Amino acid sequence: MHPDIRSNERGVALALAIIASLLLFIITFEVAMTVRVEQFISHNIEVDTKLEVGCQAGFEVALANLRQDRQETEIDSQNDVWYPLVVHQELREADVASDEFLFLEDDDQFDQWSEDVSGLTLYIKTFDEAAKFNVYLLLTEDNKLLRRRKEMFANVIDRFREDTDLDLSSSDGERLADAVREFLKRGDEEQSSGPPKPPTKKPETLTDVFELLYCEGITPDIMYDQLDEYGDGVIPGLFRYITVWSDMQININTADVAGLSGLFTGANAYLAERIDEYRLEAAEENARGANDAATTGSFDPSEQETDPTGGAAFTQVNELRERSRGSRRRSTTTSVRFSPSRATASP
Repeated sequence: MHPDIRSNERGVALALAIIASLLLFIITFEVAMTVRVEQFISHNIEVDTKLEVGCQAGFEVALANLRQDRQETEIDSQNDVWYPLVVHQELREADVASDEFLFLEDDDQFDQWSEDVSGLTLYIKTFDEAAKFNVYLLLTEDNKLLRRRKEMFANVIDRFREDTDLDLSSSDGERLADAVREFLKRGDEEQSSGPPKPPTKKPETLTDVFELLYCEGITPDIMYDQLDEYGDGVIPGLFRYITVWSDMQININTADVAGLSGLFTGANAYLAERIDEYRLEAAEENARGANDAATTGSFDPSEQETDPTGGAAFTQVNELRERSRGSRRRSTTTSVRFSPSRATASP
């Protein structure tokens, strides 16, 4: 065979070998990436399943706490089993639902991350709608009463993010009160500004407090919880302090200081702190009594009778009045009543 022909054949063979090697490399790389993606997908499915089971478990725990409370106590208060934040440490959070694993550089890091997120932390928080300001209070046509309720709503806005980077002022609250009122009173021709209403519902009817996101001025960063500047603290959202589901009364046993601020105006705003201080004193006194009884041996859980009040700080109207009696001035903007289920105050 001619030398030139042999040289050409060797060149073609070399080119084919290079092409085959390149194809083999591409196929190997594709298989490796497919395996890694499938690993990520499988892990996501595992995490999603854990989250779903965790949410269902949290819901069942909350229902169990509410059933227990219904059997044991007649008045809702901060001492009830459902009130505090419940944390199940055996279901560790460990960055669940994070996409951090997408940025891991090697398999060893991924395996270590997988071991770290073997569990979830289950956080359960139950809210009392009666501890919130009902926005329907802004629909009154009495001008004097409307001014007072707008100021009360402004107090809630002014206090619910106190001492945080996202703190709002009372003037912001008055502006939002006007915006909420206009949104609630919108007519049929303005229905496009919000979600459509069923024909059986009045224009001012909200099916959920989050519909106020259609209201001018109430943005998601105001309505929802936010992280602080360091990323390790939660700044509460407005949804924790306003409602459309209560009976227009505010439970003074479960509302925090920001919620209690929705009961008072002007110089009476300090009464929110007074109520909170009295509740803390009552809780500490109850705790001391239980500790003293346990120390002296006079405490027998098997013989203890269930307190129908659940240790509530306020059970009668005159208790709130007595706590305010020593103050410089009395509240003239709040009426308080007692019901079988809670001690409540009406703006």
